[in-house]
Amino acid sequence: MAERSSRLLDHAVLDRFADALRRAAPPVAAAMGPGLSEDEIRSACAEASLVPSHDAVTWFTYWDAVAEPAIRLVTILPGIQTASLHACLRNTVTMRQVFRDVLGQPLPRFGFEDAWSSAWLALFGDGGGTHFVLDCRDPVRPSLLRDCFRENFSGEDWGKPIAPLATWLTGGAEWMATQSCRFDPAAGTWLPLHAAHAYWPHFDLAKPPNPPI
Repeated sequence: MAERSSRLLDHAVLDRFADALRRAAPPVAAAMGPGLSEDEIRSACAEASLVPSHDAVTWFTYWDAVAEPAIRLVTILPGIQTASLHACLRNTVTMRQVFRDVLGQPLPRFGFEDAWSSAWLALFGDGGGTHFVLDCRDPVRPSLLRDCFRENFSGEDWGKPIAPLATWLTGGAEWMATQSCRFDPAAGTWLPLHAAHAYWPHFDLAKPPNPPI
């Protein structure tokens, strides 16, 4: 997918992802709500002291996950949960404050911007200790999705780049189209588990799948 590495997110990419999601997981696709206007997105981000990137605006104008005030998480891919813009922004502000408190006395060579950049938007989570943040520091260029696993805090893997958002979503759509894994509404999860987690979180089809457990 190297040729798509510098692509901005657009509705064509999101259309393909949404189509794949509707085929693989109809209940998940149905849980995704309509998008917001660009003005609504920019206004909400400004209140959280964040300048949204082109990719962030494109994601939230396409759909807004779920309606407020209910805070629901939607598992759009195995181990990948998304929420509404306002829930994502609340999480972002909370994480900033957590690291301000933790780094009241900054660690050597590791300061607040290293721990939680002021340009990071908490876009996805795994339901445990991982945040997948969208790096919005260059608003007009493709935004990198970064992996922040709490046990890697202050380590070199903290904030590890996964892929530009458009590339990652394209990989996710291709994965759903080629894998036998489907979302089971009764179980509330993607099955079979070994297939569901084979490519997580990168959904890199070049990677050999994990063997069944």
